[in-house]
Amino acid sequence: MMTATYRVFGLDVRFPREVPTLRGARIGDDTAADVHVAFAPVAPLPVMETVNDDLDTSWNAEGLTIAVEEVGRFLIRGGHTIVVDPYPGVSQAEIDLYLAGSIMGAILHQRAIMPLHCNAFACGGAAVLLCGDSGAGKSTLAAWFEGRGRPLLTDDVCAVTFDPKGTALGHPGMPRLRLWDDALEAMERIGQAACSVPWADGKFELEMSSDRVRQPLPIAAIYHLREAEPDSGFAITALRGLPAIDAITSSIYRRRIGDLVGHTAGYLQDTARLATGTPVFRVERTWGMEHFNREAALIEDHAIALCSQIAA
Repeated sequence: MMTATYRVFGLDVRFPREVPTLRGARIGDDTAADVHVAFAPVAPLPVMETVNDDLDTSWNAEGLTIAVEEVGRFLIRGGHTIVVDPYPGVSQAEIDLYLAGSIMGAILHQRAIMPLHCNAFACGGAAVLLCGDSGAGKSTLAAWFEGRGRPLLTDDVCAVTFDPKGTALGHPGMPRLRLWDDALEAMERIGQAACSVPWADGKFELEMSSDRVRQPLPIAAIYHLREAEPDSGFAITALRGLPAIDAITSSIYRRRIGDLVGHTAGYLQDTARLATGTPVFRVERTWGMEHFNREAALIEDHAIALCSQIAA
């Protein structure tokens, strides 16, 4: 039987087929997998809560079931098994969108690993995280940093763990970027091999550079992106204490699923540890591309100075 294994979020995940969006993270099938994905019927259950507007969730002793309208049902069990039951007519790309996103987020929560909604790039042997809501410009900034020769760690989600000394580590995740057409054009990456995202008109997916980071890195800083108020300009502000904790907590990927699988106390503890040991900053920037290059360069200068101080 054909299998394909991918190393993402610090886990080796084995699928019964290739997953194009994970192409750049493929490894050999000779290692023991942490997570196994299978395609089989999943029993429908009464919806107990809808998460993120599209994830109809139910749970029992067998595990967490997530149903997505016109896509399929997913059973997530014990942090080690995913059973997929596609609905008739759904495309492989739509199934993979949820498998590599919300469903892997549920696996991480079941394993008590904190997933942050962020992109990350390498700076001086450490990881710099760019967090924020959807549309905050995380992927666009990551593409800009990659274009500046800074290897990327992940797109959209970063799994965070702590080593025995308490150092926070960011793990390589998605090996591709998803960018809107205006961002591709502004950064002159239109000519790059990119495939259109079928469910989002004007959005494209392209593989990260071959020098992308493949090992976990200590986290040097977290930048939480927010839109600047109309009467204020670009600013980077250090956050400490509760504001730092709030910025990280608001960036936990599929946080409500963490609550449903009993991970609330765990991710709150991890958030406090991360906020205590890692510099956290709020970045207020202008949405859109008009001031993008100038503001991205200011973030880069700030991150370089910070990483140099840490290295010293």
